[in-house]
Amino acid sequence: LSNRKVLAHRLERVLDSRPRSMPAEVVMIDLDHFKPINDRAGHAAGDAMLKAVAAAITARVRASDLVVRLGGDEFALLLERCTHETALRIAENVRRAITEIELPWDRHTLRVGASLGVASLGAEAASVDAWLAQADAACYAAKAAGRGAVQAHRPVLRVVAGDSTAA
Repeated sequence: LSNRKVLAHRLERVLDSRPRSMPAEVVMIDLDHFKPINDRAGHAAGDAMLKAVAAAITARVRASDLVVRLGGDEFALLLERCTHETALRIAENVRRAITEIELPWDRHTLRVGASLGVASLGAEAASVDAWLAQADAACYAAKAAGRGAVQAHRPVLRVVAGDSTAA
């Protein structure tokens, strides 16, 4: 998998080539119930689970998509030339694949879930950090709603002099 530095470079390239690079999506993935695996089964079990998760994610995305391990139990996807609807479908397939992992370990079966946040590249994304923050906020919303879900970032609408515009 790629790392945070590769992701930042690719996101910058996509942002700089707007509007040619649109549509594009970022998906943040945070594993649910991963900490107990490390705490109870040990770090070797955690590492094995992370490898299984990486394989599950990679198997559910397109060959052109960037799969990134951000660190800990966090992953991200950059989906270039991808509509929002397709990104939501990919995210749901990834979520389902992660929940289907059953890792045999020391007479137990280890399982995790995942919460995912999806953010579209739009004209309002001022920076790589802003775009990632949108996906991250959507991921946290999925966790807050009970985990194990895909949540899309929803721009806040403001009313200015009778017109509504996305903020």
